Amino acid sequence: MHDRNNCRNYFIDTHAHLTDKKFDSDRENVLKRAKNCDVRKIFCVLSDFTERDIKIFEEILKDEDVFGIAGVHPHEAKSFKETENKLKRILENKKIVALGEIGLDFYYMNSPQDIQVKVFQKQLDFAVKRNLPVVLHIRNAYSQAKEILKKCGGKFLLHSFSGDFSDIEFFQKRNFYFSFSGILTFKNAGNLREIAKEIPLGRVLFETDCPYLAPQKYRGKRNEPAFVKEVYRTFAEIKGMEIEELKKTVLKNTENFFNLKFASG
Repeated sequence: MHDRNNCRNYFIDTHAHLTDKKFDSDRENVLKRAKNCDVRKIFCVLSDFTERDIKIFEEILKDEDVFGIAGVHPHEAKSFKETENKLKRILENKKIVALGEIGLDFYYMNSPQDIQVKVFQKQLDFAVKRNLPVVLHIRNAYSQAKEILKKCGGKFLLHSFSGDFSDIEFFQKRNFYFSFSGILTFKNAGNLREIAKEIPLGRVLFETDCPYLAPQKYRGKRNEPAFVKEVYRTFAEIKGMEIEELKKTVLKNTENFFNLKFASG
């Protein structure tokens, strides 16, 4: 096998829900397709703490190129008492490199606002105690989230960023990272592409959020890590840069945010 893992110029998917049932029939092939498309690192997110999902998650993490992110999603904040001990146990796994996706979602309101806030704050404390970076899910709750986050230290990544220009200054001042998903490629995402122009290259990461948010080229299909290259291509066009240079930059950003050091050739 050609040793491309030592090449420091490849695609990275920083947010994939590979435990999702939509991958049950071909999960192994999904990972193979990613590697065949030069997606060399994948960050798998655990936000459902059933025994089934935990078992699949731990099995996926045995792949040397897959890293773990775990946290109680704001949708599930109402069930935090039942999942708290499971989360604490999972965070002991050495392949877990961040806590997330956690935060506030006042769009769907699957959990009451006050409970979401309390669970968000409690998990932020977990991250501080374990010195873990935090992957944030914020939807229709940027003003409330900013009130909480301005009191916090540490590293933060805005997963599938979809805020507006009024949010950028706050997050840039605090050196947050911004992750763009397939939404960036959508035909109606002109405003988000304008925002992307303003984000410093040193703070950018990319993701699929698969099996959701397939890029425009694959709309209607199940999303998967191999498709992250479409987000890279769109962002490279926005910035007017070569995609190979963008891959090098994003690899460095990934290492910096997740406190990792990948092998170099």
